[in-house]
Amino acid sequence: MPSLPRWLQPVGTVIATLVAGLLLAGVAAVVYRAVRPPEGGDQARMHWDTKNTTRFDGATAGAVGALVSRGVYPATEPANTPDVVILFAPEDWRSSLRAASLIRPLNAVLLPAGPEAEAEVARLQPRGSELLDGASVVTLEGAPTPEGADLLPLTTADIIRGLLERAGAPPRHVIVVDPDDPATALLAAPWAAYSGDLIVFEAVEAPADLPRYALGDVTAEGATRIGGRDPARTAVAFATYDDPEHPLFGWGMNVDSPTGYRAYTLASPDDPATALLSANLARRGKVGPLLWAGEAQLPQIVNNYLNSQRAAFFVVPNEGPFHHVWVLGDTSAISFAAQSEADYALEIGPYRMKGPGLSGMDMLATVWVVLGLASALWIAVHEAKFLPDQLWIMRLAWPLLALTMGPFGILLYVLAYRRPVVEQGGMRMWDRPPWLQGMAATASSVGFGGVLMVVTGFLITLLGAPLIPLQGPLFWIGGPMVLIMIANYVVAVLISWPLYQAPMLAMFHGRPYGQALWRALPIVLISMTAVSLAMFPGMWWLMMWNLPMMPKEESILWFGVMCFTVFMGFLIAWPFNVLLVRRRQKGGLM
Repeated sequence: MPSLPRWLQPVGTVIATLVAGLLLAGVAAVVYRAVRPPEGGDQARMHWDTKNTTRFDGATAGAVGALVSRGVYPATEPANTPDVVILFAPEDWRSSLRAASLIRPLNAVLLPAGPEAEAEVARLQPRGSELLDGASVVTLEGAPTPEGADLLPLTTADIIRGLLERAGAPPRHVIVVDPDDPATALLAAPWAAYSGDLIVFEAVEAPADLPRYALGDVTAEGATRIGGRDPARTAVAFATYDDPEHPLFGWGMNVDSPTGYRAYTLASPDDPATALLSANLARRGKVGPLLWAGEAQLPQIVNNYLNSQRAAFFVVPNEGPFHHVWVLGDTSAISFAAQSEADYALEIGPYRMKGPGLSGMDMLATVWVVLGLASALWIAVHEAKFLPDQLWIMRLAWPLLALTMGPFGILLYVLAYRRPVVEQGGMRMWDRPPWLQGMAATASSVGFGGVLMVVTGFLITLLGAPLIPLQGPLFWIGGPMVLIMIANYVVAVLISWPLYQAPMLAMFHGRPYGQALWRALPIVLISMTAVSLAMFPGMWWLMMWNLPMMPKEESILWFGVMCFTVFMGFLIAWPFNVLLVRRRQKGGLM
């Protein structure tokens, strides 16, 4: 056996360990980012809106209310101007919650009393309602009454007898809520504004002939309970609720419902006055339920629910449907990271990608990557226990290869080593037929080169892919993906050639390392080119043409695509390596 430089094995082992560590760290980062939103989401921005979300940005309920009012009622013509403005005391969420039932029959907007509301009244110039004897501005009890406004006493009896019955649209259903639990009770506000249904704090207040529903932990005789263990779960339960006996009650926004163009409102449960403004958003345009958001991120149940609502197109994305999220409050109440979670969850995708939480492609990528990790671990343990005389290069190559091979890692390894053992030139080898020698030779090159390509692509994408503006028919060479492919190839060749392939060739031919180094270069180029013939077109085809959006390094889909294309490259490189083995330019018995 020829002697090799002493530094080769320790350096090669360190490099292989580092490459494996970087790949594992990248995959682990996907899991970490999935349970923790990114930091720095609240840095200065030109605007807070995204493709699927709109934020009504205000530090107070009054500021948010004015923006919501402008969004719902531009007041450019009578058709988009309210008849009545209802002012409520910001600290009195109970009275204002009752008033949500009045928004539809009165064609009203509900605003917290204050300077912003007075300015909004001046802008809106409400026409007044015949149901209120021509009054255009009314205040609920406890709210300051501006000059010219009427005081509106508010009890359940007032709402039913004095307003809804006169409007010819009495409530069809009753929602019973807990007067001491605003985080659950306020979920009824947008539904009441949308439907005109009645909200009560005690079941005895409601007409006996109306179907009753209770939100949260409320128990009421004859009422159907809708709720979960906490307000976030109750919000999702109400958003998905559909009563087959009373089809006019419930948002019914669940995975199986056929309705499209949905909207959702995110608010903080710590600010009832701002959350109440969701009632105005349920009056016009895209309407939908109120959901709760935390300051830093969405509750997991809400995030999962929004992912399950992802819209899907059949042919092209512009066919819709498109969902939207309204965000109430500034980033001190709901961070931009939480807003971004909602934006990503509702991103439209092709029908075959639709699924709750993870899409089908995400799940396939996850399974592929997890099986690769499990295979690599099993192979590393098996080598240490049962193959003590295995060449150190192959001891490193097989676990690295398995990281990208998904369910095929262990299969290839078992095929390679369930063979008779022979001694040749002082080395332990395995008696393999030519096709299997080609497979083992492919494992030695793709095991290092393939993983090096994945890790190189990960690091470049993480740090920022370059762009070189070019003109002429070859402009595409300067594109980020093409440059990443070139870098992947170059790095894979420059590292695997001197550290792994040249030593293999030196031992196979019994030559000094220096002579084998230059003989190994064309062989490495052939192997890496063969891998690239499948890997790079596969990357382009999957990422650019067959995924709803090009995945980034923070997505499990990115790692799934990269690992799968390495497997494709392995299959393409296998016949080339069989030829190299037959010509005795590579060894396949180690």
